[in-house]
Amino acid sequence: MMTARMETSTHSAARGESPVRSRTIVTLSLVLNLVLITGSLAAPTGGAWEQAQQSTITANPASTQPASNQPASDGGSELKNRVAALEAENAALKKRLRDMQSQLDRLGRSTGGPGAAQVNRADVPRDPFAAPASLYVELQRRYQRDLGDLPRNTRPQIENLMRHTEKWAAATNQELRGRTRWLLDIGEIYEIDAGKHEAVVTVLDDGTFAPIGNSFRAEVPLRFVDRVRSMQRAHRLEARRERDTALAWDLQLTVEADLRFLPDTPDAGLFNAVTLVGSYVEFGFKLQWQGLTDVEIPTSPTPGEAPASSNPAVKPTPRPSEPPR
Repeated sequence: MMTARMETSTHSAARGESPVRSRTIVTLSLVLNLVLITGSLAAPTGGAWEQAQQSTITANPASTQPASNQPASDGGSELKNRVAALEAENAALKKRLRDMQSQLDRLGRSTGGPGAAQVNRADVPRDPFAAPASLYVELQRRYQRDLGDLPRNTRPQIENLMRHTEKWAAATNQELRGRTRWLLDIGEIYEIDAGKHEAVVTVLDDGTFAPIGNSFRAEVPLRFVDRVRSMQRAHRLEARRERDTALAWDLQLTVEADLRFLPDTPDAGLFNAVTLVGSYVEFGFKLQWQGLTDVEIPTSPTPGEAPASSNPAVKPTPRPSEPPR
């Protein structure tokens, strides 16, 4: 079972907004931090490194001081501790760098980048399981229907709203789930931890092949990783020749809501740091990948044209969706 928390870009896409100004501010902040982190990685904690080098001298007293001084073993232990601390700090910096690069990639895709053409997005389907953007819209609708009329002016009213909201989120997580199919664009897969892989994925409309909502990070089950990477490499080699098709994936999966009650978060804040479906409720979902088939989609699609499997024995079927039971 894999849990996903939607980024700000998907939150805005589902609402039909284009908060370019806020994204620009966030992007500038991310770039500044990225520069600082990159600098740290290029010259990792110079002072600490000099101390570690000095410890090397201290740890070898035979060449610098009489043997009657402090035993060498003490200096060696101190050096090992400092090296371990440096390695831990370096690993933490690399993780922050990867996270910020991923955020910058997503912000660049959502704004199109300077001078880039705007992405033509498909309309968000009414089926709540058709895409994360569809699920988000459905959850917003249910929140307004069930909790929108509760007063929230006084402290007792707010406490009452929070009690109802926590129960509503738990009940909705149990209720809103279903099996479906997604046509996916899967980006490069990265190993983020031992045995755990993630990629930036985009749900595509299976009629126009336009994105539905924005891209998001999803965990790719280990059993699919090698096949996806192999097909991506093969397609890149074939792409050197003129082709009028692109690689996509037909994914059979189960989708379920994974809302989280946040008692200290009545709104998303200045930069929409948290994607809320309503006050105190963070949007999230779980995906269970069940079957994955590679398909070819046209780069210049004809309206209504269906994706073609690269395996002649496989014939993609229309995307079904089962209501929650």
